[in-house]
Amino acid sequence: MAKQAQTIWAWAMGVLVIGASAYGLTYVPFAPHADAAGSQISFAPASLVTPAAIPPSVEISAASTRHLQTRFAELGYEWTDKGHTVSRPVPRIQVRAFPPDLGTITHVPTRKQLFFQSMLPLALLENERVVSDRRSLQAVMARLNNGGTLSAPDGYWLQQLGERYNVKEALSSSAARDELLLRVDAVPVTLVLAMGAYESGWGTSRFAGEGNNLFGHWTYQRGTGMVPNARNKGARHELAIFPDLSASVRAYMHNLNTHRAYADFRRVRAEGPSKPAETLAAQLVKYSERGTDYTDAVIQLIRVNDLERFDAAVLVGTNGPITVAAVLPSDLD
Repeated sequence: MAKQAQTIWAWAMGVLVIGASAYGLTYVPFAPHADAAGSQISFAPASLVTPAAIPPSVEISAASTRHLQTRFAELGYEWTDKGHTVSRPVPRIQVRAFPPDLGTITHVPTRKQLFFQSMLPLALLENERVVSDRRSLQAVMARLNNGGTLSAPDGYWLQQLGERYNVKEALSSSAARDELLLRVDAVPVTLVLAMGAYESGWGTSRFAGEGNNLFGHWTYQRGTGMVPNARNKGARHELAIFPDLSASVRAYMHNLNTHRAYADFRRVRAEGPSKPAETLAAQLVKYSERGTDYTDAVIQLIRVNDLERFDAAVLVGTNGPITVAAVLPSDLD
């Protein structure tokens, strides 16, 4: 069984070179989750790894902003955005791509609302997957840190999680497991919305429209991406193309959670869920060559649009908001 699982894993692994700046280039493995459809990994009855039963989502492919608004209304996903905290659960919706006419909306509040409505479920859904892995990881760590042993399936799951999150050290080391825990964590919805809006021009940029690239990810696989119009002479990077918006959000979160340039972000995030998104945004000076000018602009966007109110949003079928450091060691006592 283990050999079969390893074969499946090798077949499923794909590598995309992404990055948001000259500092943030990385190889990101897109590997299936243990609970992904079609996975051949099974768990023993006493397994500590309990993949969450995540309800299905509704995918939306909208040909126009009017069509997108109509689909939102049909699914009961309407709000009047007046700066208040989102009070109703957010439907499990995945907008595959922004409508091509999004940039033609001249009423700025309407354009912003459509952007936030589209992005909010994507951010919540990806955080839900990450937190599911985090809960299992903490259960595994509690067992090992107390001198216990793991079943073969749990040990294999831990090994693959470490590879997925680019932890190079052997996970027999408690320090390596602590590093993995720093990486397997939610990214504040506030930050996803702010950086997505800033990098994509509220979903209207060429890269967002043609490649679902919301966060400025690069690829060095020649001919696989979009060539920037203003690329410096001698530069080889292209802007990555994603199959849908969900893939772009997943790559962005994985980048923040794995690349060495964002170690300070992960360290500050681990200090507790009380850390505001603005504080975490300030740790991302290496996301852009503009440095602190970039992070200042992101923080200003958070403030002007009162984005931290979205951190209280929850998906339909969940008990409460998913926050950074959502599952603390004390929860396992």
